Amino acid sequence: MQSALVAAGNGGVDMGHIGSWVWDVASSVPVYWSAEMYRIHGRDPAAGLPSGDGYGALLRPDVWAAWLAHVQKSIQDHSEVDFEYTVDQGGGSAKRVRVAGRPIVGAANQVTEIIGSAIEVSGEAHEKENIGSTTQDPLHQIIDLIPVLAWSCRPDGSADYFNRGWLDYTGLSEN
Repeated sequence: MQSALVAAGNGGVDMGHIGSWVWDVASSVPVYWSAEMYRIHGRDPAAGLPSGDGYGALLRPDVWAAWLAHVQKSIQDHSEVDFEYTVDQGGGSAKRVRVAGRPIVGAANQVTEIIGSAIEVSGEAHEKENIGSTTQDPLHQIIDLIPVLAWSCRPDGSADYFNRGWLDYTGLSEN
């Protein structure tokens, strides 16, 4: 099965330091990781995608179980995934990672895959998250962390969202 992200022509290009991923529901494994996903998780892209067990081995057992519960909820409710976890980098170091994803609904109203992004929120990125936008929308919180100016508009052309970079650059407030 070719994922929607790969079919859309992503080609593995990363925007900023945000990784992208696709989780196949039928096999319960990742079927796509961008180069940045490999970097964030401290894996060599030449080793290929982690299996379900391989991905689970990157996380503590309780975190792996929580991840699978988030995925299951997304599948059942057609809801977004918003999850934060720690990846052990070995030698006593670890990275805090935040992922957000959206279910892709196929035939018979069934979720076939979840497509998402991941960003390291350790260090500077974590500090930016703490002083960033007060919005509770997980997608907006991640967009606030990218190092570009981003905004969105309604169909009538009026703006409805500006990311933290845009607000900082222009000196405007969220209100």
